[in-house]
Amino acid sequence: FTGGLVLVNSAGVQLSGLDANTKIGGINNDLLLTVKTDQIPSGAVSLTDLVSYTFMKFLTVGAGFMFDNFYDPTGIAEGNYAAGGAVSAGTYYVNDTNGTVAYPSNPPTDSVGWDTLHYTFVGQKAMARASVNLGKFIPGGLLSDQDLRIYFEGVLMGLKDYQGYYPKLKNRLAYMYGINLPTFRVLDLLSLEGEYCSNPYLNSSINAAAGLVPIPVDAGRRIGGDNFKWTVYARKSFYKTFSITGQAANDHLRLVDFFGHTNDQDVLQNRKNWYWALQLGYSF
Repeated sequence: FTGGLVLVNSAGVQLSGLDANTKIGGINNDLLLTVKTDQIPSGAVSLTDLVSYTFMKFLTVGAGFMFDNFYDPTGIAEGNYAAGGAVSAGTYYVNDTNGTVAYPSNPPTDSVGWDTLHYTFVGQKAMARASVNLGKFIPGGLLSDQDLRIYFEGVLMGLKDYQGYYPKLKNRLAYMYGINLPTFRVLDLLSLEGEYCSNPYLNSSINAAAGLVPIPVDAGRRIGGDNFKWTVYARKSFYKTFSITGQAANDHLRLVDFFGHTNDQDVLQNRKNWYWALQLGYSF
């Protein structure tokens, strides 16, 4: 997501861990063992392998696979929605056998009935990506190194279909694409990027942060206005010391509240919402 105390150049996530990098010719492989430090469940360990192949500095293709949160240190969490006390952190009770315990937003569909659903933070993710550098074929030094680069990435966030919330694979797919437009060295970089994801729920981690429950917020409500995201990004450097960077976007913006805490859900929930920001920089 973008946001916090810095809006520009902040689309990253804080991770700690180890990276074993291997390069053989045009093949590049990264094996990462990472620990989450700013996402729920905090302290969870994930194992990821990313591999890519670059052909003549023109075409790059890559793929990755992630065992996400395969070790979750949260262990046992208090079961706010279950009768009789504690349940495992990844278990959510729709109702007990006597029909006495029911959370208002569950079951998500009538077909679920009186059942115990198991939603966990543990999962697997798969990714594929590609980029094409068309600027390589334009001689004369008119373009910067990043100009006329087209790139794409697709991510499947969970291989398993879950009854109720995410029974369809398409709701767990995100497609991202972009192009660096040529400015003939007027700018260092001018990029247009887009993202499409048909997740029907609000992009929020409130339930995860508040109760260690990995289920959507307000599951009876469907969100469709935030399926498409976009950003326009520009950067210009002066004398290798000063820089000015700007962006306009409808992205996954999250702002800091008056407690100094970054909000747990996206601010821009409608396709008409957008913002702009400028950043001045100095380096030596």
